Amino acid sequence: MRKRLGIAGGMGPYASVIFYEQLTRLTRAPSDQEHLELILYSAPQIPDRSAYLSGLSGVSPLDGLLAVCRALEPLADVIAVPCMTAHHFHGELSGALRRPVPDMHLVCAEGAGAASSLGILATDGTVASGRLQSVLTRHGVRPVLPDDQEPVMRLIYGVKAGKPPDHDLFRSLTGRLAGRGVHTILLACTELSAYRGTPGTPELLDASELYARHCIKIAGGMVVDECP
Repeated sequence: MRKRLGIAGGMGPYASVIFYEQLTRLTRAPSDQEHLELILYSAPQIPDRSAYLSGLSGVSPLDGLLAVCRALEPLADVIAVPCMTAHHFHGELSGALRRPVPDMHLVCAEGAGAASSLGILATDGTVASGRLQSVLTRHGVRPVLPDDQEPVMRLIYGVKAGKPPDHDLFRSLTGRLAGRGVHTILLACTELSAYRGTPGTPELLDASELYARHCIKIAGGMVVDECP
């Protein structure tokens, strides 16, 4: 049975565009009518999740997140939040809503498969929260963080600002993680999906794509490269 998907977007706007593209591209649908029915609410005014969790801002994004999800609640059967940092608040969102909210951190932990260690490129807020690392560890995956977060944030906020991708910096970051014995790296921020096709990197797991695949399935669709 098909379910209508609500998307709490705008965190940031370009990441929401990528997520919508992934939902469309990855759904097995030979006609328009077989794609998912969905509603995207883009709310870029929600306060910065990373700044709050890393202590740079005292303004919590939780009220804004709840307001968007509650607006979607009467219109959707499932509510997706395609922002890795926002899932620090997954417990609060799930507890306040009558609709299920798929847990992006859990989806990524399950998507890591047999990886014994996983490089993590994420916002300062995700790193400071520790929730993603905890979920991965519970699933037998050892998270490996970069030795310097500043260039990671430069890449993420460069995408938010509409700057051209800095593939050289991205290759340098992933190469340093590979030098520490990491064979697979999780793009644990939806903006970093912009770097998924960068050549000359270790294997990349795209959190946004993993989440899109999961949302397609729970909404009753079929992913293009999976058998019925």
